[in-house]
Amino acid sequence: MSLSVKSLYFGCIALLLGSCAQQGMPTGGEKDTTPPGLVEATPANRQTSFKGNQVVLTFNEYVQLNNPREQLIVIPPIDNKKLEVTARRNKIYIRFNQPLQDTTTYTINFREAVQDITERNPAHNLKLAFSTGPHIDTLIIRGRVVHHLTGEPVENCIVALAHATDTTDIFKHKPRYFTLSDKAGNYQLDNIKKGKYLVYAFLDKNKNLLVDSQSEIFGFKSQPVELIHQNLDINLSVLKLDMRPLKLLAARPVGNVFLIRLNKGFLDVKLKPADTLVTLYYSFPEPSVINLYNTFNLTDSLAAQLTCNDSIGNKIDTLLYIKFARQGIMTDKFELTVNGVRYYDTKNMIIGKINFSKPVVRTIADSIFIHADTTQSIRFESSDFTWNETRTEAAFSKHLPVPLNFEQKQQRKPAAIARQGGGLAKAAPDYRHLLNHIIIAKGAFISADNDSSAMLTSQIKLLKPEEFSTLLYEVETNNLCIVQVTGKNKLVASSTGHSGRFSELPPDTYRLKAFIDTNENGKWDWGNFYLKQEPEPVWFYYENNTFDIPAKANWEVGPLWIRPPKDVDK
Repeated sequence: MSLSVKSLYFGCIALLLGSCAQQGMPTGGEKDTTPPGLVEATPANRQTSFKGNQVVLTFNEYVQLNNPREQLIVIPPIDNKKLEVTARRNKIYIRFNQPLQDTTTYTINFREAVQDITERNPAHNLKLAFSTGPHIDTLIIRGRVVHHLTGEPVENCIVALAHATDTTDIFKHKPRYFTLSDKAGNYQLDNIKKGKYLVYAFLDKNKNLLVDSQSEIFGFKSQPVELIHQNLDINLSVLKLDMRPLKLLAARPVGNVFLIRLNKGFLDVKLKPADTLVTLYYSFPEPSVINLYNTFNLTDSLAAQLTCNDSIGNKIDTLLYIKFARQGIMTDKFELTVNGVRYYDTKNMIIGKINFSKPVVRTIADSIFIHADTTQSIRFESSDFTWNETRTEAAFSKHLPVPLNFEQKQQRKPAAIARQGGGLAKAAPDYRHLLNHIIIAKGAFISADNDSSAMLTSQIKLLKPEEFSTLLYEVETNNLCIVQVTGKNKLVASSTGHSGRFSELPPDTYRLKAFIDTNENGKWDWGNFYLKQEPEPVWFYYENNTFDIPAKANWEVGPLWIRPPKDVDK
């Protein structure tokens, strides 16, 4: 063989050997969408009298683990620190570094813990059940979890069972059984032992298997359920319900206010002087904070009675001694906003709302006015305003002596030109002739800090009936109820009664819900776990698989029936 032929021969051999040695991923072809398939399990599914301390799963392809500490659910629970989970080629190994309980059915739900190594496809519905005793528990509880105040499904919510005893406390004790809800809110608890259980659900943010009512939404069934021979369908709803006792954390002067801080939010507050006729002005800058303003010049402390309730019926009733820091401290700016100013031409009436950053102690009503035309102004009176309890919000409603003309041309004067320092500068605009606006002159409102409001104008919107829609509703209940219409998760309007209408709604998409007063105490109750009281029902208008109600201009929709939900127990 010649040298050149030899060189060519050995070059080809080297090229072939190099090609065989490369272990690269093949390119091209269709994407792998097939999940790993379980070939063998040790112990086998539903095996009894298992005495080992390791589970081995064999798959039809190489697999890897995906966050097994969160994805893997072992029932009854086993300490994560005593559970080893490893993947080697096409096998998953689970080692229990603690003795398993005698005569107990264990279930392992892998969720998405096992995936293939090419496209990370998770093994589908991978579960394993085995027993350390002579038989397998087979009872099942299934259902759905939704949010109590929205009706929407809640994903990754823990649904739990605890043995029902007089001392069971879901805030201190971990559950016997638990699982997680899926995207549709559905859940299923398998292989449950006969017994009586407390059923509850919670969004376990800190992953400690305990309900933290301060930060986690939760829900519960007020009465235990008993599993004997029949599987159960149980639906749950969850909401934020802070079960901590109501406590006073601080009561002291801070800056220009006397600050009262509680450990959580409250529903209602009454703060009254103990032995004087002084009027107290206060606001709520945060859900758990009360700011009391110094509207009286007392050198000594003032005794005041604080009465406060939270959503679960806890109450504080205590005497406070109020004293303020020295005068002259810089105060926050006094600000106001005007919202929803509308003119009803069919009624010749104007309505709207003003919100204030501080309580208002005095109003100069005639400093608030409307120019009907270039010669006539309409001024407000004190009787045109309705104030909330803390005087931080004023709703106004006024019948006008003359109609407003939205066709007339604005007569607002242009800004004057003034010479300053040799140059030209624009002076402040003159609003005295601004038409179809509500004009709030400077100093129209005096706050509890004795500062006055700045000048403000807000355009009046003409409300034409043909530009709006109406929703008619009926609630299928004999109980008292409050019905709310919401848009973009914001409250638009509310009404009481089994039937009614919401008129003058701008074209949009809305939702309807009814708060049902089942105990007929004149209010909607949030519930109380310790008293075994579930929150009172909230029903939703739900048709054609949606909560949404499209409303167009010049439409009247309804009557829309709000009925007891079929898929959530109440």
